[in-house]
Amino acid sequence: MLVVFPVGFDEKFIIRALIRKREEIDGLKNGDKLVAILPEGYKKEPRTINALNAIESIVIPIVGAENIVRLEVPLKDEEIVLTIKREIERNLTRDRVILAVLSGG
Repeated sequence: MLVVFPVGFDEKFIIRALIRKREEIDGLKNGDKLVAILPEGYKKEPRTINALNAIESIVIPIVGAENIVRLEVPLKDEEIVLTIKREIERNLTRDRVILAVLSGG
């Protein structure tokens, strides 16, 4: 599975979606890829860093640290969409399901 989600200031909705998906038969498992979408300059915002750390502390034991991508996107018009599109295409395989969690950003 490929999970794509924006990270804002609060991790609870992202974690809830990931845990619910984990409980399903085809839930989150080792080898799945997670793409955390972060705004350019996110390292200056402690609330975003805290949310990202909370998410990673839960998912790293499940999928492995090497399967988490921190995608920093530019804050410009279509560049945001193009950057996300390229990253999805880079991590997509023929049989990989995509889950977009859009409640966290």
